[in-house]
Amino acid sequence: PHEPGHLPSHLVAGQMDALAVAGQDPLEGEGGQLGHRLDLSFPGVPAVVARGVEALPGAVPVQMIPTEQKPLPEQQHAVALGVARRRDGQEARGQFHRLLAVDPGFDPANLLTVQLNLPEAHFPEDEQVLAVSEEIRTRLAALPGVSSAAVTTSLPRVPLGGHDPYTVEGQPLPEGAAPPRSQWDIISPEYFQTLGVSLLRGRLFDSRDRADSEPVVVINSVLAERHWPGESPLGKWLTLREETRRIVGVVPEVRHEMFRGEEPQPALYVPWAQKPFRSASFLLRTGGDPEELAAPAHKAVATVDPRLTMGPVQTLEQWTSQFFVGTRIFGVILGTFG
Repeated sequence: PHEPGHLPSHLVAGQMDALAVAGQDPLEGEGGQLGHRLDLSFPGVPAVVARGVEALPGAVPVQMIPTEQKPLPEQQHAVALGVARRRDGQEARGQFHRLLAVDPGFDPANLLTVQLNLPEAHFPEDEQVLAVSEEIRTRLAALPGVSSAAVTTSLPRVPLGGHDPYTVEGQPLPEGAAPPRSQWDIISPEYFQTLGVSLLRGRLFDSRDRADSEPVVVINSVLAERHWPGESPLGKWLTLREETRRIVGVVPEVRHEMFRGEEPQPALYVPWAQKPFRSASFLLRTGGDPEELAAPAHKAVATVDPRLTMGPVQTLEQWTSQFFVGTRIFGVILGTFG
């Protein structure tokens, strides 16, 4: 089973410049499909990219193709992207760009991302992971020009969070029915403040939510309406990954996966202090150009522990566009229609 942030985000960002389109001509497949092959020179990412591509309107399943002669020692894969032919290429492009234009539920401007792993070899205990991540967050928040800083397992708008089944106390499933699933992320108390997301009901996480305190969870309005339409979910209980948690707050929807379409998606949030994670993504809200803080952010992390390896310090918009292979590559794919 996978955890939020299961794919080390610094690895993806650090190797994104290795992305290339293998060949310029479309690969004609069976059944009148049109495909392209993307050479992804880093492990793990093809499957995640495939998820985003398959969510495109009119898409068909992608193929994972083993490849050789890659710069990394592990065997890599290319992804053959198959998208159904459309008579109207402009329609296909338009639908893709409408996905990009969906309101993310927060202001993505002036957000800087700092991504790193906290290896078990250096931090074998959860208490150590929590302590070093909080020290890093505090130092980043103290940088001139930073108004707020948070840590999370995955950044918004990218498909690195967990998607797991959950159950709700007092709402048994019909016989043979699969449990509902939800996006879930582990966040520090400053997460929603940094994104500029307001509380709808209850409370957000704070110093009360510790490893030895009552397990709690914040849910979004989509999940609240799904299970408690017209009533308050506060004080209700749900179980995620064999951990039963009490609902203490409700927040608006934050778009975690821009390729999951325009339909609202449920989401759960767990306190970082109750479940610290080794793949950490820090978000900084800045008052000016966030790129000017890249060098100070690197220095702040190195001051805490010079052994830590960081990925590129980027704005959230830069990270999002890189992760989704860039609108230019998809523009090439969709531009071949019609």
